[in-house]
Amino acid sequence: MKRGDLEKALFLFSVNRTRYPNSSNVYDSLGEAYEKSGQPEKEVAAYQKRDEIKSLDGSK
Repeated sequence: MKRGDLEKALFLFSVNRTRYPNSSNVYDSLGEAYEKSGQPEKEVAAYQKRDEIKSLDGSK
């Protein structure tokens, strides 16, 4: 993924996080984008939030 594309993806996923705060998919996508952009702390936080949401809604 090109750097510009990654920055756009991070922006869009951040917008989606605001619009859909209870979507585990949004946080999964954010975690992946943070991983690719070399932001491990944010990556871990996004995946933790994803797992928290999944545990609350009963999905795996």
